Amino acid sequence: MTSQINVQTNRDRVVMCSVMGKIHHPTTPSAGAFRTSYEGKAFVLPGVGGITYNVKIGDSVYAMEGDHIEPGVSLKNDNESESGRLNTMSCIGNEAVVMTGDAKGAKGFVTGVHGGIEHVLVYFSKEDLYKMAPDDKVLIRAWGQGLAIKGFDDVRVMSIDPDLFEKLRINEKDGKTVMPVGRQGSRLSDGFQVLEPLPPIAATMIS
Repeated sequence: MTSQINVQTNRDRVVMCSVMGKIHHPTTPSAGAFRTSYEGKAFVLPGVGGITYNVKIGDSVYAMEGDHIEPGVSLKNDNESESGRLNTMSCIGNEAVVMTGDAKGAKGFVTGVHGGIEHVLVYFSKEDLYKMAPDDKVLIRAWGQGLAIKGFDDVRVMSIDPDLFEKLRINEKDGKTVMPVGRQGSRLSDGFQVLEPLPPIAATMIS
């Protein structure tokens, strides 16, 4: 039998701290701007970094012409150690605030990190995106590392804001935690077919 549970966490002991990053200008890969397709054709496409205006979380990954596109705003620091801490401490759902530039004061939230390029990805409204520019500074109220579920010592919680965590529909079944997926589907030759749509986590975060 599955029943809804009121998950208890140690959120009152989780430290909230500040980390900050700059909007990172898009860069050219070390191999050059041109890439080669599996058909042997050369192409140039938008990639990582900067501000992406017309791609956001929840969009189809097959709908746009891009290569490793990062939705929203991409943050990084020039100092490698500071950038590493920015990536480590930022958790999905954390509040982000623009500190400089024409969009100063605008608020958004962290949607994830991109390893390899070491970017922290942040969602902002389209109106705010058009006011931003590379090198604008964004402060993140980092909160979530150290979060734990009481009574489930063998479960490791990583990189999620405690407020967002509590919005997840977690159930208990046979002494185990059960969490629903955002979408369930299968890849087809012409795209992605949703078999059993469920409320996406993106909608939970935005609301």
